[in-house]
Amino acid sequence: MNTHRYKTEDEALDAASAMLESLIKKASISYFKNGIKHLLLLSSGSSIELLDRITDTYFGEFLTISVLDEKLTGAAKESNFKRISNLDFYDSARAVGCTFIETDLDEEDVEGSRARFESELRQWRSENPTGIITATFDVDTEGKTAGVLPTRSEEEFKTTYLDKEKWVVSNDSDNPSYTVSLSFMKQIDESVTLILGDSSRKAFYRLLDAEGSFYETPARIVRTIEESEVFTDLRE
Repeated sequence: MNTHRYKTEDEALDAASAMLESLIKKASISYFKNGIKHLLLLSSGSSIELLDRITDTYFGEFLTISVLDEKLTGAAKESNFKRISNLDFYDSARAVGCTFIETDLDEEDVEGSRARFESELRQWRSENPTGIITATFDVDTEGKTAGVLPTRSEEEFKTTYLDKEKWVVSNDSDNPSYTVSLSFMKQIDESVTLILGDSSRKAFYRLLDAEGSFYETPARIVRTIEESEVFTDLRE
């Protein structure tokens, strides 16, 4: 895991978006040289702000895009996919042939949406066994990321998020939601993570600690990703 510290939030966002764009460029080159396709999964929170900071120069049919987690509340401001689909990024990506796995279809209930999302992820992997998966993460004040919440015990965490049979798991929070399981996250090859603001300082330190637990700080998941880049405006 590589950590990049900046003086301001805007500088951190610019640097993180440049990194994400470089990963998409690398994916484009890999596709044209070797035919390898790419899956980009997007977290909610400030990481969505990265999307309109990158150009569509390297987008193309090799790229499938979706979310890491979803809230199905019927409110556009709370549906992660709807937030993404309202960005210029979405229109630009579609125009050049990118595929989207949608997660907010109005006629579906939470379980139906969760099951379909998992099915489409499995289909993508089946069709692209050597495909590369990139993810963006956003870390909040409690160390939550990608819809994965801290729990009271390691056993509760494993029961909720480490289902070996499922790639997407329901989250028993106040709002109907689901997220990719830790079993699926083990397939992520590279990631860009944002942790911004002084209120996230404790979570940032817990992320940096050599020792710690997933159930107390879910954001530590990004430490397990082979190419993991973390961007922050916390300098001390």
